[in-house]
Amino acid sequence: IHQISVEPILDIRQQAEFFVSLGQTDRALRILKKQIAEANEPNPMVYMDLLALYHSLGLKADFREQREAFGQQFNALVPDFPSFNLEGKDLEAYPEVLADLTKRWPGAQALVFLDACIFYSPQAQIRPLFDLAAFRDLLLLHMLAEDMTPDMAVKGAGSMVPVTHPARVPEPMPGVTEPMLEALKLTVP
Repeated sequence: IHQISVEPILDIRQQAEFFVSLGQTDRALRILKKQIAEANEPNPMVYMDLLALYHSLGLKADFREQREAFGQQFNALVPDFPSFNLEGKDLEAYPEVLADLTKRWPGAQALVFLDACIFYSPQAQIRPLFDLAAFRDLLLLHMLAEDMTPDMAVKGAGSMVPVTHPARVPEPMPGVTEPMLEALKLTVP
């Protein structure tokens, strides 16, 4: 199981945004590329930040290379360069996936299922490649599942161990729609 919460990479992403705001995009690119190269496990948000930056700078060759690397790590279809801003269908367009997730929600099995949907594995059953909008929905739900499974901690690929810290109440997450919450029988304060 991968941990993809924002907290571990928040500083990196904020630094990159800061350098972009100063017009120092070369420094932002270096920070994001370094994070990808040195990370113990891939974080899709850093990859997507780098893709977006390449796109905004018009760096087509770098974009294509990063798009290919993204596809080797994650189960998502990144649109080609001219169509990058067209993210496609959201998760509601994948009713079988939502139905399967609903059966497992809430709990550790939902987290395992979401992990399998997000991260590419050659040993996994065939899963659909998700449009980028649906992939973002899966990321948000994965983070929510991490918060809702406070008695489990991620420890290595595929294993979870109990922990004894108090539960955190998840905050509403942008991008998680009411139909998704309804399908998962959730209420967000």
